[in-house]
Amino acid sequence: MTPSSPVRPEPDGGRHAHVSLQAGRVRLPAMGSKRCPRTATFFEMTNVTLPLKWPHGFHNWPESGDRAQSGGFARRNAEGPPPWFTSGSPMLRACLELLRPANVVTALADVLAGIAIAGTASRSTWPWLLLATVCLYAGGVVLNDVFDREIDRVERPERPIPSGRVSAGAAAALGGGLLASGIVAAAGANTTAFLVAMAIAACVLLYDAWGKRHAAIGPLNMAMCRALNLLLGIAAVPAALASAWPVASVPLLYIYAVTTISRGEVHGGSSRAATSALVILLFSLAGLALIASRAGFEHAVPALVLVGALAWRVIPPFLAARQRPAAATIRTAVRRGVLSLVLLDAALAAAFAGPIFAAAVLATGLVAGWLARMFAVT
Repeated sequence: MTPSSPVRPEPDGGRHAHVSLQAGRVRLPAMGSKRCPRTATFFEMTNVTLPLKWPHGFHNWPESGDRAQSGGFARRNAEGPPPWFTSGSPMLRACLELLRPANVVTALADVLAGIAIAGTASRSTWPWLLLATVCLYAGGVVLNDVFDREIDRVERPERPIPSGRVSAGAAAALGGGLLASGIVAAAGANTTAFLVAMAIAACVLLYDAWGKRHAAIGPLNMAMCRALNLLLGIAAVPAALASAWPVASVPLLYIYAVTTISRGEVHGGSSRAATSALVILLFSLAGLALIASRAGFEHAVPALVLVGALAWRVIPPFLAARQRPAAATIRTAVRRGVLSLVLLDAALAAAFAGPIFAAAVLATGLVAGWLARMFAVT
């Protein structure tokens, strides 16, 4: 993760910021900043370190790539980049900073879960769909930096665009090219996947350019990005999408709940907001448990175990946030919700395709964690 200079709090402080999930990232503002909040990558969400200090305005997450801050400084990589990364081409290094490889890998979990839901027979479409989600996510991450470049000139001058290592025009071309490549790759699978990819690209652009700055729109916008990413995997078998699309309501509700409660991460929230988030979360878990219970015995058991693990991870901190909606308590709930998202995808994969496929989904989280030791995640 790239270093960040200390953020100087301003006298009046910042307002409540909120986190949103998108097929790409998390948006985290600087403490007490009067500027528009910055964003951090969501499936960066799995790599966000809290507590976070968010600035004036609203933020979202699973955005295309973003920056998270802890203790006033951007999170750093404990081990640092590998030798080939530091000694290679400056342009390559700058591009990798923009792309955030660790975050991009996390997008694969949604599509793998979707493939499991559709049935694992149509294997010829898998490479196209996996390539599509990587390109769509990466494109959103890059474009997020493009839209945030003016903010970064002040708050993150070391980033590739404000530092001059990559021009805004080149970054915009890269991000746009990646989104287009994702759409083309989806078209290689089938027409249905192509249409879903178009919808994802539209949601990503809406979020990066406008949605993340609006409290009412941002959470739903981010949730739609994640839900559509699951549908992209289900589109491996177009006929399955017609009957299985309601399953996407599970990640949609889950991410909406996490985004809703995250609005109180800086100065604390209200019991009403925390209660609403908890109710939405419980609906999501109930839907997931219902799906798991309807699977055959061999699939239901591992799926229900994963649902139980997910519930054990997220319900206690959400209950604590409801009872005591202080900033620190809410940050704990948000962090748990973000880090546990891969369990939701794995539970869906186990219910429809069994434990082996679920293990493959869980492996994406391990790979992302490994890459996060070498590359910035915010």
